[in-house]
Amino acid sequence: MRRWALHAASCFLAISVFHVTASGCAAPGADCRDSKCCSDPSHTCFEKNPYWGSCKGSCKPGIDPSDPPEYQDPWSCKVIGTPPTTPAPPPAVEGPSDGDPLLTYMSGNLGTAKTTRYWDCCKPSCAWPGKARVSSPVKICDKDGESALGANSKSSCGGGGSGKGPSYMCSKQGPWYDEKRKLSFGFAAAHVLNTKESESCCACYELKFEKGTRMVVQVGNTGEDLTGNQFDIQVPGGGFGIFDACSKQWDLPKKDSWGCRYGGIMCAGMGKKGCKKMPKAYQKPCEWQFDHLGDNPKVSSVYRVTCPKEITAVTGCKRDDDAEPRAPGPPPPPDNGGRRRKSSPPRRRSSRRRKSSRRRGTRRRKSTRRRRRRKSRRRK
Repeated sequence: MRRWALHAASCFLAISVFHVTASGCAAPGADCRDSKCCSDPSHTCFEKNPYWGSCKGSCKPGIDPSDPPEYQDPWSCKVIGTPPTTPAPPPAVEGPSDGDPLLTYMSGNLGTAKTTRYWDCCKPSCAWPGKARVSSPVKICDKDGESALGANSKSSCGGGGSGKGPSYMCSKQGPWYDEKRKLSFGFAAAHVLNTKESESCCACYELKFEKGTRMVVQVGNTGEDLTGNQFDIQVPGGGFGIFDACSKQWDLPKKDSWGCRYGGIMCAGMGKKGCKKMPKAYQKPCEWQFDHLGDNPKVSSVYRVTCPKEITAVTGCKRDDDAEPRAPGPPPPPDNGGRRRKSSPPRRRSSRRRKSSRRRGTRRRKSTRRRRRRKSRRRK
């Protein structure tokens, strides 16, 4: 009995040490009331109630839907200890000479990159709480691909979580093309050189393909099979890759119903018509890869940009360190072929009016002389 008690005590001590790092500060998800600090410098120790406090990136008073159902008590969000200083967003920089005038550039050219494509239906890694200093984690959905679930919902591809689930990638997180701007938008799992996950989660990058087309992607996922500068673009029908939650989500009869595991419909030679075999919400994004992407094109330049509203509206995730969007400059003047009317020269007064003015002035001077002569005569 004593041996069991000692073993239990040692286990409890091991668990306690696990939750307190070498710095003496609490690990993410641990009780931070005693240490009053967090091992992650981007987190703050927030009080939930007198009996619990935890390190989080942000806190909103009330119920946190990402908490397990049995622990969904309201948070007071009172700050315990000294909160970390939030660095000011970096200033915008001058973009490439042929860049999009509506984008706000945040870096120089980060080099070349390679692309792949996938769609595994799994909950994105940046959908978990506490991954980075963001407005909120990436949105996740129920099996229908539309109904929203809490950030701590169980993943359809494993890896923990609690509460309702399993959760999947939302159907709207596929690519599209803006005909007016001649620019594609979308999402990707990515590995960016010399960039940690906490720095890349929900960050946006402009990719210029060697063929000249451009795309802005938001990083919503990280992949253990990615290396160097690599962007694994989320495209329905792009292939499952390592994981596969699509077969479970959509009750697929075969593993190859949507083409090859790596390369998807395009790899299997199913052509654009193969997209018609997918759920309706997937068909147009699937066709995009045939119309605007191609088979894993190379990227000639990569720039970090402030995430456009078109993208953050889909994922609900915006980084705290995104630069403020630059105000668009004045529109360029129209060329000679434009319809703008030329400004008329200032009107000149007619010579007739100028002559009449001089005459009136001459008459006034004469009348003044006459009055002076009369006065001088009277004095005499």
